[in-house]
This record gives sequence, structure tokens and C-alpha cells, in this order.
Amino acid sequence: MIGLLDPALFLPRSDQEVERDLSLVIRTCREHAIQLVPLDEYWRDLWTDFARPLEHQLGPSARRALQELRKRAETSTRYVPALALGAGKAWWAGFAQLFGHQALGVSWEEKIARATLRAVIADQDVVMLTRRMPGRNLVSHAAGGSTLEETTRWVLHVQPKGIGHRQILCVHHPRNLRERWTARFDWRLPSSSDGARYPFCPS
Repeated sequence: MIGLLDPALFLPRSDQEVERDLSLVIRTCREHAIQLVPLDEYWRDLWTDFARPLEHQLGPSARRALQELRKRAETSTRYVPALALGAGKAWWAGFAQLFGHQALGVSWEEKIARATLRAVIADQDVVMLTRRMPGRNLVSHAAGGSTLEETTRWVLHVQPKGIGHRQILCVHHPRNLRERWTARFDWRLPSSSDGARYPFCPS
């Protein structure tokens, strides 16, 4: 399985939040044998524009998490063929929602879409390792003293030529792959048929 990294993972915030989010990505990769591959379509810009500037702002513990994530990718031996012209298409609505968001400063839709197509052609089992952000892919609902989190973008769609339509699951927690319905619902819900049918999420 190939994993792609959401640029929003590297937006500035507190050390605690950075370490929490990156540690979840690392844990997900370990538990599910996900390979991070430094694809040319997005990797260099990801580290130049986001990760390296963030690294300089972090304390030792959060910096170690970032460095471990980078090492996992840059020591990968997985070969992924270059993307050919006319290799396929992406459904732009999902990519625009996540990677055209104003928090990223510039549009990343095309870079991430091309990287996703390339990964799917090499290995049809691909996931997007994301950060959930209110107003981008997360809405919170408070009722009865509890807060439930609605994930508003949990899949991306691509159609590589000769392969056909593929859904790319967006995950932020290891449980999203153990129990895939949790990628769409609040991951803290119990593992039961009642929890899996919880009505607040959109169809």
C-alpha cells in the first residue's frame, strides 16, 4: 500500500498538535505496512514550502516525529514508474476541497492529483494520510454534552487509463483502516452496527 501526505499536516501550529498528528501518521504506516514514496509530483515542493520551514519552528520531540516521517519516505526502495501523458483523470471537487483550501496559500490540486494517479497506477491500494481541519474536511456537532466530528471529505476519486475508477480513502487514524467506516464517521464511535449507522454524516 502506498501512502500520500496531505500538505496540511505541515501547516504551523503548536508542537503538541504537530507531534500528535505526525505520530498518528507514523503509527498508521507501521500498523498497515504503508509505504511513503517521495513522488516528484509533490514531494520536493511539500518539503520546500511546508515541512522544512515548520521543522525550524519545532521543539525536539515534534521535530523528531517530522524527521522520522521524512526518513520513512526517503529511504523507500519502492519503484513507482513515471506518470505518462494522458494517464487518467481526477474528480476535481474532492481535490479542490482538500488541496485548494486557502490555508495552503496556493493551489495543490493538480500536484496531488498527479501524484495520486501515479501511485494508483503503480499500486491500486493507495491512501491519503490527512489532517482534519474545521472548514476544510471537518465539522463538529455538539449535543447533549457530547461533540461528534463529521468528516466531510473521506474519499478522493481518480480514473487511471486502463484501470478504471478508484476511490482513495482519506485517513487520519490507524482505526480508519482497521474499520474503514470510521474514515467517514467519528473514529471514536463504538464498533457496532448502531455506531456504523450513526445518522449525522452525509450520504
